[in-house]
Amino acid sequence: LPAVFSHLFDHTGYLVPELVLLTGAVCILICGFFPRLSAWWLTALAAAVLALAAVLLATVWPEEPQLFFFGMLRLDQLAAVMRLLLTGTALLVLFFPIQNVGRSAEYLFFVLTLVLGGNLLCMSADLLAVLLSLELISISSYALTGFSFSRAAAEGSWKYFLVGSVATAITIFGMSYVFGATGTTQFTSDRFLESALLQPSTLLAAGALLTLAGFLFKIGAAPFHWWAPDAYQSAPIAVAALLSTVPKVAGTCVLIRFTVALHTSGHDTVNWVYVLAIVALATLLTGTLGGLLQRDARRLMAYSSIAQSGVVLVGVACLTPAGVQTALFYLATLVVMNLLTFRSFQSMAHITGTWEISGWAGQGRQWSLLTLYLTGGLVAHAWLPPTGGIKAKVFVLTALWSLYQTT
Repeated sequence: LPAVFSHLFDHTGYLVPELVLLTGAVCILICGFFPRLSAWWLTALAAAVLALAAVLLATVWPEEPQLFFFGMLRLDQLAAVMRLLLTGTALLVLFFPIQNVGRSAEYLFFVLTLVLGGNLLCMSADLLAVLLSLELISISSYALTGFSFSRAAAEGSWKYFLVGSVATAITIFGMSYVFGATGTTQFTSDRFLESALLQPSTLLAAGALLTLAGFLFKIGAAPFHWWAPDAYQSAPIAVAALLSTVPKVAGTCVLIRFTVALHTSGHDTVNWVYVLAIVALATLLTGTLGGLLQRDARRLMAYSSIAQSGVVLVGVACLTPAGVQTALFYLATLVVMNLLTFRSFQSMAHITGTWEISGWAGQGRQWSLLTLYLTGGLVAHAWLPPTGGIKAKVFVLTALWSLYQTT
């Protein structure tokens, strides 16, 4: 027992940014019991916590991959970049106005726990760590979705919860299969790779396919995308911006780890390139075609987010270093595009009093600068030059074409 505690204490230094987030979340929750503290002070405290965590993440950069906490977490370049991206995204979203400021302590608490879960998911190298991180993200997301405190918000949060519960149940069922086939939950370990290589089985293939359900749910990919339109429409716009970025980035990170581990193991029962390609195609079609029928700006962004997940999956489906790098670059570009567009939508809806796109006609004459920002965000989402959206998509398609030429 002393050796166990010694091991845990020796590796606590790797989690200093996460400990800062956890401590800040608890402090903000406690401060909520003191009504004299204004929402401004609580928001400033949350911003300071996120800024400190970002500084710690930027200054402590891993030179070599490190496994700690008995192999449950892995710190490498991928995790370092994604954790910094998640923390920076949440820091920017704090500047979005939100209704019901009297409940800002709870709101800020769930924002910090959402980032905490995302950071842990990016480092997860064990199925148990993945499950705990997914649940932390999910519970925070369900609570944040209902922060409009309306009937529509309750409906959107409830639908999000139902789809998430089904995805979690499928994921746990699949993880049990993976554990039964390999004898380990550490999917980046040599034991997992050797078991998959020496004893490829249908049980492992079925378990891996079911485990992917939780990852696809987090990034809003088909067929676990049904929650997105109602959640985006009913949640505060700041929460919608968070849901379109933080879970997507963290889910993509663990999806890359898991599928690359399966692919490099030489497991031939399932061709994971084809599986991810089919999911990417279905997600692209669902998001693109569904968006054509939308009249509400928030639902339009929901279907756009689904389509963007399809593009990310195209890069991941290559299962090559170039494909993974382009997918990560596209994620970083997507964060900037989403935050810009959501903030512009929020300002336009506040000016016009409606979220209907038709109600925004003619506003460019009076609000030219806002319209310029809004147009830039939409042009980037449409993958048109000269924005970063078209550059990121060209990189993804280049990686796909390179894979096609080598096969």
